[in-house]
Amino acid sequence: SFCTLLGGEAEASPMSFGSAFGMPLPTNQAVGSSGATQKPQSKIAHHELGEDDFDVHGECGRGASSVVLAATHRSTGQPVALKLLPRHRFSTPEARDALRREINFHRQLRSSHVVRLLSYFKTPDNVVLVLERCDATLHERLAERGGAFAEHEVGDIIRQVATGLQAVHGSGCVHRDVKLENILVRGKTVKIADFGCAQNVSEGRNTCVGTLDYVPPEVVNRDPHTAMCDVWALGVLACELLGGSPPFYRDSRAATLAAIRDAEPELPETITPSTAGLLRAMLSKHPSMRPTLDDVIHSDLCAPRSPSQLS
Repeated sequence: SFCTLLGGEAEASPMSFGSAFGMPLPTNQAVGSSGATQKPQSKIAHHELGEDDFDVHGECGRGASSVVLAATHRSTGQPVALKLLPRHRFSTPEARDALRREINFHRQLRSSHVVRLLSYFKTPDNVVLVLERCDATLHERLAERGGAFAEHEVGDIIRQVATGLQAVHGSGCVHRDVKLENILVRGKTVKIADFGCAQNVSEGRNTCVGTLDYVPPEVVNRDPHTAMCDVWALGVLACELLGGSPPFYRDSRAATLAAIRDAEPELPETITPSTAGLLRAMLSKHPSMRPTLDDVIHSDLCAPRSPSQLS
């Protein structure tokens, strides 16, 4: 079983494929319209899932150590994404604990702006996460544009991501890897994905994780960091959407780290003064000086206007 792979019991019983796909949950008995007792429809139990339950259509994404496949669950016709994590990555207790933490945290999240973890299973070579399928990453949408998004479109995107982060923080965790590649698009809705770096907000971690262009000074300095590191990353995301490049980008890793610690952000010249002020606040070197997610959502940048053209 998956729990055996992880070296112990999971914190809660895993979501079954049946419940994730709207199939009836089993009960002791079910009563039909005639009032007669009927045998309940069985759900697909977690341990019964396997490769044969899916039609795979091809690769739809790739990370540093994972591959994502577009697939369809055969018995329900539900489109899904299968994220393949090589099992050799989980050869140590620490790695297995990190995977268990990621799954237990992700599956409890319920937000229209967070990609749903529907189920998971293992094969001889991989741990497979069964995820809600989306259309593209925000990085791909920006590349398709060949340039920046309009300010009102960025406001729509940032409002949605901030709303998703509120759900993440409300569940007691910090994402710690907000970036273009980890924001997925489904229609006109954006959703946060990839919780491999997520940590409990109360732990006050000081490990240096995340993606270089998005990490805040407190992470670079290995100081204890809080949910405010996600606000910083959201500010970087907004700058990249508005101007096409991160605000602290330099030609070398060392120069980028120095800029994150000491330099002022390089903001697009075309943005309004109120948006520039918001971004400078989100990118404050001092976490306590950054706005809350609620402040961001109610800012002039995120004021409801016409939705972004993401599809």
